[in-house]
Amino acid sequence: MAKTKFNDKEIKDGMILLCNTAVDLCGKKFQKHKAVKKQGLERLFEEDFVKAAKMKDWKIKTQHNRADLGIIDKMRPKGWVDAIITHDDGFRVGVEFKICELPRMKWNDANSSTYDVGQLAWDYKALSTYKMDSAYCVAVLHGALVEMPTATPLGIMRMFHNALFTDFQVAKSWGWAKYKNQSAIGRREIETISDMGLDKPFYRPKANPNNFCRLYKEQKLAVVGFSIR
Repeated sequence: MAKTKFNDKEIKDGMILLCNTAVDLCGKKFQKHKAVKKQGLERLFEEDFVKAAKMKDWKIKTQHNRADLGIIDKMRPKGWVDAIITHDDGFRVGVEFKICELPRMKWNDANSSTYDVGQLAWDYKALSTYKMDSAYCVAVLHGALVEMPTATPLGIMRMFHNALFTDFQVAKSWGWAKYKNQSAIGRREIETISDMGLDKPFYRPKANPNNFCRLYKEQKLAVVGFSIR
């Protein structure tokens, strides 16, 4: 058990601070790399997030083996958690990163529409099974909607949430999720999307107060954090 406890607001504020610093460090590199290819963007953000997380009394480890994390996720026993930030007193925060284009220009047919929301759901569910004191899925957003001159953090949060909601509804109406008889994998994804509140349109009073959205107009990026615990 961690000796030092941090409340939800402290963890949320800390995550926002790390994201702010990471975007400051990687913003120009991100856009330059994106102009050439989309692969490798997550690594760029992660590397500078790690730099930001090297603070007094805290250490960060990337690519942490899932098999070493206590309660084993039986459907995802192998692989790595992107990062675990640990306080000297033992308090642990798990973090998974995801790069998302808003709007997404690929994977838009009914059977692949859950490309973004499905990956977020799998990360969310896996982190919820481990013995963490807190955890976040961090989505770094880029694309035309993020770059709109009139964009606001709340507007981006709403658009992103509703894009994920719509993707899920497309799969439920015309794609793989419409079938009553689902595999264990399919049931898990559907149930987790609902747990995240992404089975319904965005409604601010019902949103998780520990989630956050930051908009960085100069860097043409936004970051959405989904709190898991």
